[in-house]
Amino acid sequence: MNASADLAARLQRLEDLEAIRRVMSDYAQAGDDRQGYSVNIERAMLLFARDAVWDGRPRFGRYEGWEAVRDSFLRAQARIDWSLHYLVDVGIDLEPGADAAHGRWYLFELARMVNPATGAPEMVTLGGIYDDDLVREDGRWKIKVMRFDCQMIVGPGGAWPLPPGKA
Repeated sequence: MNASADLAARLQRLEDLEAIRRVMSDYAQAGDDRQGYSVNIERAMLLFARDAVWDGRPRFGRYEGWEAVRDSFLRAQARIDWSLHYLVDVGIDLEPGADAAHGRWYLFELARMVNPATGAPEMVTLGGIYDDDLVREDGRWKIKVMRFDCQMIVGPGGAWPLPPGKA
């Protein structure tokens, strides 16, 4: 590879990494731009590939396909009506010239969430890990598989247990 081609490939890789980071930033902002208990659907769904999967098991379920992901966001099973996501990029694997990538982000989130045990909204802290596969679709980076491992929800009464049968 000549120097010009090498420089172009390196520049493209940097642009791709930044575009992937922007996808996750936009995802967090769509989650914080709530409409009632639902995320900003129009904003969020622009970020998902046509054959997307959102997997939040065991706490929040698994949804396969763009429509299923959209419907799950509309149902707002987490019952969060306010949130502030903090994402920390802990690594993106991207081969030069590739149209697929893998990324991992840590989540620290402040939220007001309905406690399933009491039915009352309470301020909570969530912590977890996003472990995602992304693809270039129609020239833009999109989320193909989003795996969310919610490792903790802590409210005024302490840690929330997993729902029955989910442990």
